[in-house]
Amino acid sequence: MSDCPDPRSPSTLSADRKLALYQAVFDEIPDVVLLKDEDGNFLLCNQIVARLYGTTPDEMIGKHDDDFGVPTDMADGFRANVMAIMASGQTEIVFEDSRDATTGEVRHFKSIKRPFKDAQGRNQILVIAHDITDVVRAQQQVAQSEFTLQQVMMATQEGVWDWHVPSGRVVHNERWFGILGFQAGEIGDHLEAFVGQLHPDDRSSVWQQIQRLLDGADSHYESEHRMVRKDGSVIWVHDRGRVADRDEQGRATRIVGAYADITERKQGQTALEQALQQAQSATRAKSEFLATMSHELRTPMNGVLGMAQLLMAPSLTAAQRIDYAKVILRSGETLLALLNDILDLSRVEAGRLELSVSSFEPAALVARTMDSFRASASRKGLQLSMDNNAVPRGRFIGDPLRLGQMLSNYLGNAVKFTPRGSITVSVTEGVDEAGNPTLEFAVDDTGVGFSEDKRHLLFQPFSQIDGSSTREYGGTGLGLSIVARFAQLMGGQVGASSTPRLGSRFWFRVPSKRLMRAEPLQDTPAQCPVQPSGACRAQVLVAEDDPVNREVLGLLLGSLDAKADFVADGEAAVAAMTGGHCYDLVLMDVQMPVLDGLAAARRVRAWEHEQGRARLPIVAVTSGVFEEDRRLCFDAGMDDFIAKPIVLEQLANVLDRWSR
Repeated sequence: MSDCPDPRSPSTLSADRKLALYQAVFDEIPDVVLLKDEDGNFLLCNQIVARLYGTTPDEMIGKHDDDFGVPTDMADGFRANVMAIMASGQTEIVFEDSRDATTGEVRHFKSIKRPFKDAQGRNQILVIAHDITDVVRAQQQVAQSEFTLQQVMMATQEGVWDWHVPSGRVVHNERWFGILGFQAGEIGDHLEAFVGQLHPDDRSSVWQQIQRLLDGADSHYESEHRMVRKDGSVIWVHDRGRVADRDEQGRATRIVGAYADITERKQGQTALEQALQQAQSATRAKSEFLATMSHELRTPMNGVLGMAQLLMAPSLTAAQRIDYAKVILRSGETLLALLNDILDLSRVEAGRLELSVSSFEPAALVARTMDSFRASASRKGLQLSMDNNAVPRGRFIGDPLRLGQMLSNYLGNAVKFTPRGSITVSVTEGVDEAGNPTLEFAVDDTGVGFSEDKRHLLFQPFSQIDGSSTREYGGTGLGLSIVARFAQLMGGQVGASSTPRLGSRFWFRVPSKRLMRAEPLQDTPAQCPVQPSGACRAQVLVAEDDPVNREVLGLLLGSLDAKADFVADGEAAVAAMTGGHCYDLVLMDVQMPVLDGLAAARRVRAWEHEQGRARLPIVAVTSGVFEEDRRLCFDAGMDDFIAKPIVLEQLANVLDRWSR
């Protein structure tokens, strides 16, 4: 082995060679390396610095940063910084910016600045700066992305959560807390805090869905459930999430998601579902009502048509004819009562029913109403009585006609639904919550009663406790709803209580103060049947377009010993009344061809005025039974009003009132 030294060994290199090697290494260092003197001027720098400033290392010696296009404020900042560090004698790490003299681009650096003294004791500073521009820009992009994401999440009003599964730690954004009424950080950051805000009834189902996500059975988690806010109120949320990270075994280690408050949507959905259910219930009720109405109409109609056909049979005895006629009469009365119920309900619903206030005696009103049901109660063996213990004496103010109708509806139901036992009617005086005087009418029976789950069907139009085709008891179910509407119109209340198979109590309570002697009002006497007058020889003009109605009116007038002429339209009626015929009164249909009854009446009144003639009584005979129908007739110049179908007693009253 040779003992000669290796010419490449540093110990054998010349000073110039060493310097050249050091310079080559110095220039290839990718970081900024420079040396500054005590005044902050360059003593030494590598090629990286020179390229940044658009010059050469030699050109930089003895000069300052602002000599190479660096803005004055930036250059002054560099000088002040190195001077301060040299004065302190402590190495510092500084983050600072510099400008590329060629492109004008600002670059970001992390600088290590180490002060020291040269051989003569003068301050110098070594600066090694690493270009971190790409890192800074990446951080800025991340920050911008996070800011944009925050803005988006704020705009969507969603609460974001990030769950680290192994530790159970959950990180939330501010909106997550805000939806639940908390400040950020006000509740814990562990999974138990989230579970604690779940509605107790929803915890199990929510956790089952999350567990399916953890087990890999589902690719994502989504749930609509309730959560409890800080103030105890309950909200609905739409929550969803996905697995963000898994470990080497494929187990979920991180799940991220967000939730939104959907309470308003849920409330709207619930209201819509309730409205739909109500609409469907109403439709079913109306369908059942129409089926019931068809049955209730056809049953008496069958009596009318069946008995009418039998009356046409030959060889009938007088007794048979009377019996058949009675069936027809009862069936017609049933049809009329049904029609009146429908009209009463429609008038109340339309706000067209007006109360007629007068004085009455409660005891007398109850007694008259009960008289109408004694026969039907007796046929069933029922005891019908009035509780006289608390019946108020004296006169009261109210609408006795409607009160009697309301009580009749209760009594009719009591007789219908009581197979055996008794029915008791009572009326008591009291006061309402405001201290105003009231009368309470009640009907107690020992009938079939009703169960509590059927109570909501009472007093509702088109609703019956049993609307099936196999129901034992007939009826339309309108009676109670009419009572409720009348009571509401009077400012009163209705109610009922029952024990199934033992009986029921139905009542209504209405304002009705006692009449003092200083407050006389028109009395409403009991309606007494009017017997046809045998001495009646009235001459009557009948204006009626329907031939059946003309025939019926002719026969009814004949039974009252009245003579009648007939016309089929308003034009003919005007001609007859102004053509020299002498009539005691005119029975005028309202709806007729050519000229209706109202127009005909107006023409006759105008003719009478022009000719100076005496007023001829004109009585409207019409199917229109509303109060406004009456007003139209009277406004047209008519004097009286008869509603179809015509009752003989009413017709007799009219003849006695208007015949000469």
